[in-house]
Amino acid sequence: EVTAIGRTFAYMKDYQLDDGNKEMVALETMNVVGSLTSCYVATGKLKNKLAADLYSCYQTAVSNIVLSVVVLLTLEFMTPLFKYTPNAILWVIYALNVKASLVHFVSISFAKILLQVTRPRTAILGKIPRTTVYRNIQQYPEASKIPGVLIVRVDSAIYFSNSNYVKQRTLRWFMDEEEQEKGDYRTKIQFFIPLTDIDTSGIQAFQELHSSLEKKGVELVLANPGPAVTDKLYASSFANTIGEDKIFLTVAEVVAYCSPKLVEDPCKIYMNFVVGE
Repeated sequence: EVTAIGRTFAYMKDYQLDDGNKEMVALETMNVVGSLTSCYVATGKLKNKLAADLYSCYQTAVSNIVLSVVVLLTLEFMTPLFKYTPNAILWVIYALNVKASLVHFVSISFAKILLQVTRPRTAILGKIPRTTVYRNIQQYPEASKIPGVLIVRVDSAIYFSNSNYVKQRTLRWFMDEEEQEKGDYRTKIQFFIPLTDIDTSGIQAFQELHSSLEKKGVELVLANPGPAVTDKLYASSFANTIGEDKIFLTVAEVVAYCSPKLVEDPCKIYMNFVVGE
């Protein structure tokens, strides 16, 4: 909370916070020293900071002295006035504060993150005219699909939480494209972009996918895997399974590799994954 408040006012007042750890050290040092006199654990309060800033109270350190004196007088002389306040009212005051709202929205954020990880977004990509750039065809209407090529992007690393979903999604995309191209001489190529990381479950999903596609006469090709992905692919021998000559640097190289085969063997199907680009 203190760090969030500091960043908020740094943005409002146009200054930089060099190290957030200094804020934490100062806060906890204050609490450790204060605990020697049986004080309450203290932290920064956004509403207090906003009120003080509204009246320009933080121009000098005198405002902190005045605040401390007021708190001391309140605890010493005014707390007896709250003795007979019903607990229900005190609970309402506590339950409807900023912390409750913060917990509520943080929980929603975590749920959204989990949903995005387990169900990553996918998009069909097309080639931007007169370039070698591939973008979402829904976002860029001018991007066009290469004849006989299906390029699919997965906006997530492949982990145990989504590996099965990615595999099933891939096979579904392939079957849909196969139905659309049924009877056509053109081959089909599929890519995945980007794959920033992968774990053992993801590699196993790739192996199962490779086996399923191999039975259908589909050749799996990888393009531009990141260093972490490359190390895991070689450690698991998956790179040897598909062949080291099937790993390329860019999508353009993959398309160039497959283009001659489109003419030589029009009945063969190629599926290529672009990882880490």
